[in-house]
Amino acid sequence: MELRPDVFSRLYVNIVRAGAGFPGSGVTKKVFGVYGQSQGGQASLFTGDLAKAYAPELTLTAITASDPAAQMRSLLLQQWNKTISWVLGPEVAT
Repeated sequence: MELRPDVFSRLYVNIVRAGAGFPGSGVTKKVFGVYGQSQGGQASLFTGDLAKAYAPELTLTAITASDPAAQMRSLLLQQWNKTISWVLGPEVAT
C-alpha cells in the first residue's frame, strides 16, 4: 500500500469545498481547520503546506496533528513480522 498524504490533504480541502456548496449545510464561511491522527496527522500537516496554493478561495486557520506517521516503510515492515499481528491486528500486537 502506498501512502500518499498529498492525496489525503486534497481530500480534506475538497470536503470543505463540498460542505460549503451543499444546500442546508450551514457552512457560510470559507474558513476551516484540520485535525488528523496517525496517517491523518500526516495528511493534516501536508494540508497546511498545500492549502493556500490548492484552494486560494479558502482560509486554513488551524492544523492539529496527533501522532503523525513517520518512517512508514520501517513501520509497515515491522507491523506484520509476528504471527500474533495477523490474528489480532497491528494496534494490539505492536
